[in-house]
Amino acid sequence: MRRASCLIIIFLLVSLIPAATQQSWIDSARIAGGVLWPDMTDQEMTETIDELHEGGQSVILTWVSDPLLEGDWSSDLQFLEKASAYLHENYPDMALIIYQGPLEIVTPDVDRNKDGAADEGTHSIYTDHPEWLQVGMDGRKAVFYGDVAFWVGEVDEDVWLCPNDPEYSQIVKSNFRRLAGTGIDGIWVDIPKFLCDFGDWEDNWACHCEDCRRKFREDTGSRLPDTVDWDDKTWKTWILWRQNVITSFIKELNDAIKAVNPVCELIVEHWHGIDVGSVREAWSPVLLRRVTDCLAHEYPAASYSEKTHDYYNYLRDLATYLFYRGLDTDHPSWILAYSSDGEGQRMLSASVLTAGCNFYDTKAPYMSGTADLTQQKKIFAWIDQYAEYYHGPEMWANVGVYYSKGTIDFYQHEYEGDFYTEFMGISMMLLEFNVPYKVLFSLDDLDAFHTVILPNTACMGDTDIEKVKAFVEQGGQVVATGEAGQYDEWGEERTVNPLPEYAVMVPPVGMEYYRDVRPFYDWWIPEERGNGEEATSDFSAVLEALDIPAIFEVDAERIIILPFVKENTLILRVLNLSGISDSTPDLQEIRLHTGWPVASGTFYPFLSSPETVDNPGEVTVEDHGFLVYDVTEPVTVVNNAFDEEAGEFVVSMLHRQGFPVEKSSCHVCLEALKSRKHLVILGGHQARVVTDVVSLLLTEEEKASLEEEGAQKVFVKYNVFSEGQTIIIIAGSDRENTFKAARTWIGDILHELSNAFTIYETALQ
Repeated sequence: MRRASCLIIIFLLVSLIPAATQQSWIDSARIAGGVLWPDMTDQEMTETIDELHEGGQSVILTWVSDPLLEGDWSSDLQFLEKASAYLHENYPDMALIIYQGPLEIVTPDVDRNKDGAADEGTHSIYTDHPEWLQVGMDGRKAVFYGDVAFWVGEVDEDVWLCPNDPEYSQIVKSNFRRLAGTGIDGIWVDIPKFLCDFGDWEDNWACHCEDCRRKFREDTGSRLPDTVDWDDKTWKTWILWRQNVITSFIKELNDAIKAVNPVCELIVEHWHGIDVGSVREAWSPVLLRRVTDCLAHEYPAASYSEKTHDYYNYLRDLATYLFYRGLDTDHPSWILAYSSDGEGQRMLSASVLTAGCNFYDTKAPYMSGTADLTQQKKIFAWIDQYAEYYHGPEMWANVGVYYSKGTIDFYQHEYEGDFYTEFMGISMMLLEFNVPYKVLFSLDDLDAFHTVILPNTACMGDTDIEKVKAFVEQGGQVVATGEAGQYDEWGEERTVNPLPEYAVMVPPVGMEYYRDVRPFYDWWIPEERGNGEEATSDFSAVLEALDIPAIFEVDAERIIILPFVKENTLILRVLNLSGISDSTPDLQEIRLHTGWPVASGTFYPFLSSPETVDNPGEVTVEDHGFLVYDVTEPVTVVNNAFDEEAGEFVVSMLHRQGFPVEKSSCHVCLEALKSRKHLVILGGHQARVVTDVVSLLLTEEEKASLEEEGAQKVFVKYNVFSEGQTIIIIAGSDRENTFKAARTWIGDILHELSNAFTIYETALQ
């Protein structure tokens, strides 16, 4: 793959990165759980909070009893009031959140004779309220006894409740309002799903209760389907409907707590979420993201067991975390993964931080405990000390990888099916090649991307095809693999696939790669594995032909680097996966170069002291670290409000080609503009804001040419205010013609700036 001679990255001060806002506790959360209990004395409670604050933990996740089981909840609520008040008064940087599992309730000790039913004379959720339970396709209610899961005791009852039951739904919302009223900072919601894969309920596809049957008919006019039929439109409608039911339930819970306590956050946990489990159990994170304040992504990372410490497992982890970051956009991504030992704990935190997610420390398989308390404190202290480099920076990428919810819904329904494996394989190979990418969940707003990849995106509506067409017509590149475009948005096969007209069609190399390297989990270890060499070679050739501008060069094996930007700062996060099969990576000395005009930087090795680094420079990496550079000379793009559309277009084109951009629409004074080495001005000598500057730069003849009707001009000026300066003026007789001038000559503009950067970099050397 090409490594450009002028290696460049981008920071966008105004246009592409939202204006900086004050971060809340949820953004910078350092999480661990299970440490406060309602039966604590006041002294025990305050001492515990003091100790946790001293250890660097910023979020306390704890538990209270279920009022449906305990009856009187008042003492628990009083405890939460006292704990919240003490915490907020003494440690305003900390937060207290409460765990709730509203659709699953375990009643303890009701089946002591182990006959699969509540003992006579005992009360349980099922015996008292059987009408609340979810119902499977076979008509059974969702009640289980015994150790069907590690959190269910052998004499306990476990039930799954239906969010469409009006009585139970109102009870849950009332309970959430009472919790929010105690002053806690958030409520953590677990397992908001319809049952499909639990106990002996595989493929039982809840819920078929009377409430669901009635509501489905009211909402769609159709009868709820009783058999699995992926060729039936009603079945597919039901698949989406049940996802919307869960989403609406979560929104109602969020609305309920906000009505009582507007600053109480709703955090929703889901399992994995990237594969067809989100379809089968109806908890699509794509939909849940829209109605929550934060998603907690439960995921079985490579740190779960010493058996899973493996290069390809960690590579899959990182690809999964980037999926979550693309999904969550401007919200934080909490990662509920697990570690079984200190080495795994350190690698888990390193990989989570590299991807830009929030670290939750816990010991497998529970949500509480820690593999190494001493190291936990060091990790939390590190995150707190360098929070500005972990929380807030925007990942830079000019390659987009599309995650198609329609394809995961309607294309294939095996857990590691052709879409999931293709998406993950493509993502993992991009990481291996150190090609930064963002995961896209929409084909809108593609302008800033040089290349968009559609990994086996089989299900695409006509509107999606039109968006791809428009992107290509504007100079973008599209790679489509496998059966991309072969089906419409409902999974109906097309007679003719229109996508090959606009995209480079490639065989499913991601699937080939993934199924060769065979990432695995603790409960399944493959007997034989490959290294993906053939698929990697094929995909490398595809990327080579695309000529994607590179932003850095690194000389090292199995080193992953992700670039982030924050204002005028470039942050290169590094993850070392060399030799990871022995739990701890092999120490590596890497040589890294960015062609950006940057001042000498600083390398921060994980849990160690910082050191100065040049560009190019060499650093020694154990597992994780980050390099920080101050960017000195971006391209400054200036426009007034009337030429905003033209300015946004130029910024997008610069971004997709890898240029650094400083964007401003404000009144920039002449003296500030004089100091810029690379300046692009939208608007002529009569345009507001820029008129004084442009009037100085243009000759009288050039001004007169701009005043002609329909004029569209680009002027290039060299060394006007300082040696080595390049100023490009894009202007027309009106705003429409200024925009047309930008679109017409954007190729020449990019060429001029590329030459300017090459000259500038040579001068620096």
